[in-house]
Amino acid sequence: MRASVLSSLLVLSAACTPAERILAPIAEHAQAPHHNLPAGEQSVYRWTDPGAWPDGAVPATGSDVVIPADRHVLLDSPAPLAMRRITILGTLEFLDDRDHALAARTIEVHGALIIGRRERRFTHRARLTMTGSAAENSVFGAGGKGIVVIGGTLELHGQPVTAWTRLGSHARAGDATLVLDRESGWRAGDRLAVSSTSFDPTESELVEVQSVAGKGVRLTRPLTHSHWGALQQIAGRTLDERAEVGLLTRNVVIEGDEGSAASGYGAQVMIHPGSVAHVEGVEFHRVGQRGALGRYPLHWHLARETEGHYARENAVWQSYNRCMTIHGTHGVTLERNVCYDHEGHGFFLEDGIEHGNVLAGNLGMRTRTPSPATRLLETDERPATFWVTNPDNDLHDNVAAGSDGFGIWYAMPTHPTGLSATTAIWPRHVPLARFENNTAHSNVQSGLWVDEGIDAQGRLDIAWYEPRMSDGENAPEPAIFRGLVAWKNQALGAWFRGSHLHLEGAVLADNMSGVSFGADHALLDNSFIVGVSENVGVNPRAWVPVRGFWFYDGPVGVRRTTFANFDARAGANASALGFNPVNPWPISAENWVDQVTFVDAVPMMFEAVVHGLDATKSALVVDRDGSLTGAANSVLVPDAPLLRGGCAQRASWRAWSCGSPFTQLTVRADRRIPDAIVVQRYGDVSTTVRVAPVRYDSSFATLTVPLDAALELRSPGDPPSTLIFTSSAMTASAMLDLSLPELRDVIEVMLARDRSGRTIRRVPWSESAGCVDCWSVRDGGVGARLRVRSEADAQELTVTVRRAAGSAMSDATPAEQAVRRGARD
Repeated sequence: MRASVLSSLLVLSAACTPAERILAPIAEHAQAPHHNLPAGEQSVYRWTDPGAWPDGAVPATGSDVVIPADRHVLLDSPAPLAMRRITILGTLEFLDDRDHALAARTIEVHGALIIGRRERRFTHRARLTMTGSAAENSVFGAGGKGIVVIGGTLELHGQPVTAWTRLGSHARAGDATLVLDRESGWRAGDRLAVSSTSFDPTESELVEVQSVAGKGVRLTRPLTHSHWGALQQIAGRTLDERAEVGLLTRNVVIEGDEGSAASGYGAQVMIHPGSVAHVEGVEFHRVGQRGALGRYPLHWHLARETEGHYARENAVWQSYNRCMTIHGTHGVTLERNVCYDHEGHGFFLEDGIEHGNVLAGNLGMRTRTPSPATRLLETDERPATFWVTNPDNDLHDNVAAGSDGFGIWYAMPTHPTGLSATTAIWPRHVPLARFENNTAHSNVQSGLWVDEGIDAQGRLDIAWYEPRMSDGENAPEPAIFRGLVAWKNQALGAWFRGSHLHLEGAVLADNMSGVSFGADHALLDNSFIVGVSENVGVNPRAWVPVRGFWFYDGPVGVRRTTFANFDARAGANASALGFNPVNPWPISAENWVDQVTFVDAVPMMFEAVVHGLDATKSALVVDRDGSLTGAANSVLVPDAPLLRGGCAQRASWRAWSCGSPFTQLTVRADRRIPDAIVVQRYGDVSTTVRVAPVRYDSSFATLTVPLDAALELRSPGDPPSTLIFTSSAMTASAMLDLSLPELRDVIEVMLARDRSGRTIRRVPWSESAGCVDCWSVRDGGVGARLRVRSEADAQELTVTVRRAAGSAMSDATPAEQAVRRGARD
């Protein structure tokens, strides 16, 4: 009766859909032990013993099999078995006396399925083949062509293996031998996957072992592609771009039948709440069900707290839908697994609620983009080998070796989505648990991508990651990404969007560009960045300038970092430092470098100043210690007339070196700025620079301007009633001197966000050129000027200018005006 009820529930369910039901009652397994193995009350029988079966007959081929709760059945059949449905209420254990083969359309585990044990790994070969088409298996619902663990125990323990290693020397196209960096213990007949070491992820390849002698592996056929296999010494540092070689063969196999490849309907394993799963040394082949939500090779499904669950030293290859999925589950360890040739995201943390999981030492390669019709998420258009939706998970020593999209993608939603939806959790504010010594190479997109996430409607949006302390203070807590190695990525080695994000101890080489932060209070520290190495390849995006570090947004800093080989060998337009070449957005005036080193590298290159690209007109870098320019606290600016006055030219960098300070000036208005604002040095009509308003809100614009220089600022159209000027990082010695020639009828100027509480006094126009903390209006009422200085170094200095006509003050009642004046005073 119990089997019938649970099977009916399974048929009515649709995994990972909004209408899904959880198959095991929550209360039943709230205090689940570390295993669900029977306590010894079961009677032990062999499969071939008629007495093992309630009807006294050994199950016939194609029949439905139920193992009663009081039976422990040992699979001992000398011949392959093929069943329809197997329901395990008791225990089914593969007897380790010979090779075994068992086929079925579905296996439901309410008791225990055992192939080997942790303390005694299975030594023979065990093959579980899941059969049937989607149409034929429709009656099985979520369990079609799968092993579904529903409050039971899954113990799969194949032989220990060397899951993956690296080449010890180069392997050229046409070679039939691999030399590894260690002895592997691999055998004749084993299948291996060799990663790409170029910009092209399709240059990974599947090979078969003919023989093994020490570190040498003879193959049954020659290699199609060349694979890099040597360490490089550059600028006194070691660069490792050797190919990874993963073992795909295991002695315990879960596979889809031979029809799986044509249909994309492969085998699956699903772990439900209240279950226990320990899976190691298993080969998953022809797995996953293309385009089907929740039908993945190995899948923890809403299992919640699962401390002690693990998948170790397994191989997943030829998957039609992901690799390993952790969905609404916490505490799983995925360790030293190999995933090769899969569609969509690979190692997949699904909803954004998942936390406390460990992904360590896994190797993923050849991540493919699914067809538009079979993509489960919009993000599968750019699939990631590792897709992480909550930063409270431990990722270390993993390798993402070749994807049609990203290597590692932190795609954090605002709140968890799908079946885990809740507004109580904010993944974009969760502190980073651990990111250490992960590698990403040969990806079409960037190696590491910390940006974008899925919203509640399944749409992709920009994700600003701003981790905060969990002590109630809500203060920023820097997220430190340590030890990233990223090379031969067609885009960036790494990209970050957010606040208080650090990349430390990174090694980045042969990428289009090394790293960039679309962030503030971000830092690249103690890292090594190489423009081009001896592992020469053809970058499909060769028209893009090669940069080691792109400055973008900010403030962002680069500290204690060495740049090497950013010279002619990397391309005519290569440099260690630079700016996003097609950036229409304004950029911070506080970006900086400190203790940077250049070896065979052009240190800096500014982009040509281009109309419409604000960054080319506003970009600058502060050299704190002089390691970039030779002069501490000097500022490098582009060849923009507004910025370069009084500076020394560095023509080869398209830069000017300046001693005077600069600021990022934000101009806000109480109405739309119709086109642009124009800034020029006072009285110098030849140095006009147009700065377009920020695209998504044309009521304000941001630009970089020199301090201690008299500036004119104009805006076309009817002047607004209120203008607010905010200047960042004002020093006590610097003066903001603005002339507003089109402004008229100014009635007040107010200073705010300054600790001194000073007022701005009005002076006659004739005194405006020499006063401090003053404002004036030209005779005739057209044109205003203000000159203001911070008494002490300030993060921001804000000045508000109000006009009489249409101003907020003039529109207020007398009582309101009195209240506002009192607040200002």
